[in-house]
Order: sequence, then C-alpha cells, then structure tokens
Amino acid sequence: MLINLKWCNYIFKKKFNSLTRLQGDASARTYYRLSDTTTSYILSYGVPNPRFLAIQKLLLENNIPIPKIYQQQNLLGKEYLLLEDLGNTSLVLYLLDSNELTTYQKVIDLLIKMQKIDFVKYSIDTKFDDTTLLKEVKFAITYFKPFFKKNYDYSLIEDGFSKICKIIAAHPMILTHRDFHGRNIMIKNDQIYFIDFQDARWGHPLYDLVSLIEDSYFKISCKSKLKEYYFNNFYKDLGSLDDFNYYYDLIALQRIFKALGSFIYLYQKKGKIRYLSYLSMAFENLKYFLTRHPEFGIEKTIMEIYYAN
Repeated sequence: MLINLKWCNYIFKKKFNSLTRLQGDASARTYYRLSDTTTSYILSYGVPNPRFLAIQKLLLENNIPIPKIYQQQNLLGKEYLLLEDLGNTSLVLYLLDSNELTTYQKVIDLLIKMQKIDFVKYSIDTKFDDTTLLKEVKFAITYFKPFFKKNYDYSLIEDGFSKICKIIAAHPMILTHRDFHGRNIMIKNDQIYFIDFQDARWGHPLYDLVSLIEDSYFKISCKSKLKEYYFNNFYKDLGSLDDFNYYYDLIALQRIFKALGSFIYLYQKKGKIRYLSYLSMAFENLKYFLTRHPEFGIEKTIMEIYYAN
C-alpha cells in the first residue's frame, strides 16, 4: 500500500506536513519519518507484531531507554505505530566524535541493567536453545552454498556447530536483545537508546556482549578492556574468567558465522550490495576464533571456502 500524508493524517487524526521514507535494513517492516509543525515522529508500518509491544512494555517497566509509542492503530490487517524519533545518530556514527571506551562502557552498563531483569515475572517462552542456534547456522549454510558455488563438505561445518550450540545452550539463560550491534543502538542528546528489540529472548549472558564487541559494522580497538569491564561488573558472579573466555569464543563463532549468512542473504534476496563489504571483516574475525578452537573440526573447511574464492 502507498503511504501518503493524507493517509497518515486520517489514521492518527493529526495534521502532518512532511513524510519521508527511511532506508530499511533487514526488517520486514517499513519506516517513515513524519513531522508536524513542532515534532518529528517515526512511523512503523507492517503486519501486527504483538511481540514487539510485549517486549516494549517489559523494557519500559524496567526503565530501559527505548523509543516511546505515541499511538497504535490497526487497520485493514496492518499495524501502524507512531514512535518517538531518535534521530539519525547510531552508535557507529556517534563514535566518530566520542571516546570509544567510555561510550561502550555506558552501553554495557545499560546492557547489564537489561540483563538483570527478573525474567520469572514475564511470560517470554522463546529461547536460544541449541535448536534455535543451530537453525541460524543452517540458515547461513543455505546461502553460503550458492554464493561460493563449490561443492564443499558443509556437513562437517554443521556437525561442528551442533556441538558448539549444545555447549552454549546448556548455560543458564537471561534476557537477551538478540540483535545487539552498533546500528541498533541510537544516541539522542547523549542518551543511549536500544531499538529493534522485538526478537528479544532468553539466551546466554554473553550473546549480546559478543554481538556488540564483535560487530562486523565497526572495528573496535578496546575489545579486551570491554570484556574485562563486563566480566568485573557482571559475569564474575556467574562464572570464572576461564568460563567467560571459553563461552565468549564459542558464541563468537556461532554469531559471526550467522552474520556472514545474513550478509549474503541480504545481498542475494534483497539486492543490498553494501552488505558484501562486511564479509571480509567478518571472515577475519571468524578466522581468529576458529584458530583458537580447532577441536570442533570446522576451521579447515571454512578457511578453504573463504580463501579459495
């Protein structure tokens, strides 16, 4: 459906004077910037998503900074959300003019606050169990095959990741954002906000930290300091430093491999060629963790795939 000012005015019973479609990422929803004479808003348009509303309520109740919902309208099978406009400054852009270490520490402080939410109070039943984690690996493999075109033995990769996923999923779980990287963290008036949290679920405590630090969109120079900061401020009450480093590595393997599959998918199926530019950094990050854990038998095959193409 074509979204225009007249339609927006009708739905929200307001008088808007400008409407601009925003560039989408991997979301199934469409986003616009709407404004009247005094305020700018974000319009989120798509199929009804009760999960987004449930997670939004959970985070607001626990004082996690996220965009407010000013209005919600459902019409003709579609959901229209009028959201707070957080501007255009993502964490990645904000870091161009701010101190990397202190900024990331502030993000981690908020992440820890979110992770301390008492999940027993909330009926969220989706988990990062081994089946879900392995499903992401299989997704990546699906798009690897036609992209690299050669007949590699992907069963070795799946078998190795199956062992990794079982180890990760056996750890006690907490609330995870699920897609916690620099483009899903916005900065407005020096305040940090989390967005795109609708896929939040119970998962390993380090999943979001790995997503943040091993971000293929931005190369972080203070990784070791950030890992130490998180360990001292949260994880040390859950496990030893050796446990922390081991789980971090395994989650990085799963998370980076899944991201590689997503980049290829967004290129092949969505025509978003810019995602190919992230493959090199992601592969190099993956190589680092593969060489640390040859016991899973996936290093040789993945490196053959990358360096032979």
